[in-house]
Amino acid sequence: MTPNFTIGGNRVTLTHDAIVIALRNVEPEPIKKYKVEIGGVSYPIKQVICVAAKLPPAAFISTDAFRILRNLGFQVTQ
Repeated sequence: MTPNFTIGGNRVTLTHDAIVIALRNVEPEPIKKYKVEIGGVSYPIKQVICVAAKLPPAAFISTDAFRILRNLGFQVTQ
């Protein structure tokens, strides 16, 4: 079963592996509060979901990113 999530009213399908692949060769933005490490690089959680789901940052809140990343097995830290 592929994980489906609702992000800011948008229905998206994301997997752990899809996020890892989407973030390859992506430069991290400055981290404001929460981060997740992917491939040895720390990214702000909203950037990860923006890149992987192809959504603008204004389309969702950090709480959505936090929930999705934790549900997919990522460790979100401050």
